[in-house]
Amino acid sequence: MHPSAKEMVKEMLLTHSPPEAAISQVEFEGPRLAIYTRNPAFIFEGTGFAHELAKAIRKRIVLRISPSARLDEKAAEQRIRGIVPQYALRPGAGRGAPHDGHARNG
Repeated sequence: MHPSAKEMVKEMLLTHSPPEAAISQVEFEGPRLAIYTRNPAFIFEGTGFAHELAKAIRKRIVLRISPSARLDEKAAEQRIRGIVPQYALRPGAGRGAPHDGHARNG
């Protein structure tokens, strides 16, 4: 039995993608091809690869991080809390910068 076109595309991606892509999974999702990578940086750096691939196979490409490469929820929350200013984490804080009591024009 000959491999299907989908199986051929998956195999081609897994064997011919750049090593830094670290592709772990390829899924066809309707009109899109979802490519999962273990390298989160590839999401931003691999756009040229994704663009050329999309042109070649005439499908929309979605790059995603493999579940195994993601932080767990608690670790992600801790990391976010370390980055986001404390005032922005308070309830109702989505209304701009902290208020210092002075009116601003313009």
